[in-house]
Parts: sequence; C-alpha cells; structure tokens
Amino acid sequence: MSVHDVAAATRISERYLNALEHDELEALPGRVFAKGYIKSYAQFLDIDAQPLLDAYDEAERELGRGTPEDERRQLEELARVVSTRPATGNASRGILPATVGLALVALVFGASWFALRRPSPEPAAREAPARARSHPPSPEPSPQRREVALVPASPTSALRISQSGVGTGVVDRNLVGRNDRFPEGDKIWFWTRAVGGKKGDRIRHVWLRGERVYMDAELRIGAEHWRTYTTLVLEPGTAGEWAAEVRTIEGEVLAREEFLCVSSRDGT
Repeated sequence: MSVHDVAAATRISERYLNALEHDELEALPGRVFAKGYIKSYAQFLDIDAQPLLDAYDEAERELGRGTPEDERRQLEELARVVSTRPATGNASRGILPATVGLALVALVFGASWFALRRPSPEPAAREAPARARSHPPSPEPSPQRREVALVPASPTSALRISQSGVGTGVVDRNLVGRNDRFPEGDKIWFWTRAVGGKKGDRIRHVWLRGERVYMDAELRIGAEHWRTYTTLVLEPGTAGEWAAEVRTIEGEVLAREEFLCVSSRDGT
C-alpha cells in the first residue's frame, strides 16, 4: 500500500507517516502525538505496537529528548519567549505572566510526575524490531517488509548467535511454527538470539533466494542477550531454495537457516 492509502485509512497525515518511515523524529509534532500515530499505524498493520513504542522511547533518549530535564528545558524556553512578548494593554501585563507562570508550574510538575512514574526499561533479553533495507534483484518482485527500528553503529567482535530459526510467527519474543518448508504467499519470520554483544553492536539479516540476495536488513543489538527478527512475505513466483543468514556488518556469516518455498499452484 502507498503512504497515501495508509493516510486515508488511519487519518494520519502523509507528512507524519513519511517521518515515521524515515526515522525523522524531529519532524513529528511531539511525544504524545507521535506515540498516538505509532499506535494507530501499528493497529492498522495488525502488529504489536509495544516494540515500536519502546524503540521510539529509546531513540528519543539517545537524542537527549523525553527526559524530565529536556521537558523542563523546553518549558523554560517557552516561558522566556512568552515573557519577552510586548503586552497589548495595561491590564494584560499582569494577567499574562501570572497565567503563563501558573501553567508552566503545572506542566513542569505534571511532566516530572509522569517521568518518575514511567516504568523502568525491560530486562536485557527482549526483541529488537528490524529496519529492513530491501534490495531485490530485478526483475524479481520486491519483498514486503516491516520497517520499525533505528540502528546505531558499533563493532560486533564479541557477538555470537546462540539460536536461530525460520517460522510462522513470534509469540512472547520466541519463534513459533518453526519449519523448513513454506508455501508461496506465507509471511515468515527469521528469528535470532544474539549473546556476548553490547548496546550499539550491529548484525545483518540477509535473505537469499538461491545464491542471490533478496533482502538485507541491518539490526541493532541492545544488550548482552538480545532477540531480534525480520519478516518476509514469500510472493508468488518465488518458489525454490531459500536461506536466511546472520552476518556481521563486515560480511562474516554467524548463522544460516535453509528452507524451501513451494509453489501455491502444485504444492511442490
């Protein structure tokens, strides 16, 4: 579906949908609205919104935003701007600063209270949704993909893959429907568990049809134990031998899963 179609269905402007798709957080209209857009978008895509919201919160923190200090700094800047505006009449000179001052006190108190009540981050072992960068060879059809994460840069020297598999879904951050044979039209998950890494390390999920790269997704590792996945729809006409590999950024293969896509016409 096009961004225009999604905008019409979700009533989110194309401008903000494009900002979400390209990780342009500065273009979003603030945390409350941005989180609402993410929830609506996830609901429309029929996917779990929480990993997306977690990724958004983490990205905001990495940018130094969303903290009580950041919110207080923004409010102080707003107070400074408002206080420097000329009054339009004698009566407004006393009322406006007092009204703004009370509003700012309430906002600062509310922001600080909300930040203190914000739940602490989950334990290290959790999912990291993927930003899929698709590079299908022409003239083969491009794969359907989900784009939901931000990717920092760091070496992966101590990182290894303890588990991997291909299946029909991820439930409670674990792979379900593991198999080595899937029909055309199925959406499948390549799931991996990385150990020994650290926040900022990166890996790649590389999907291959035969010997040709069909999709190459760069993923972020967030802790020493980290589960992550990418998804792919096996489109009509893609029957044959497939493989999904975990590679380092430099190209070293850390794990490989092979499977067969069977034709929806004859089941072979």
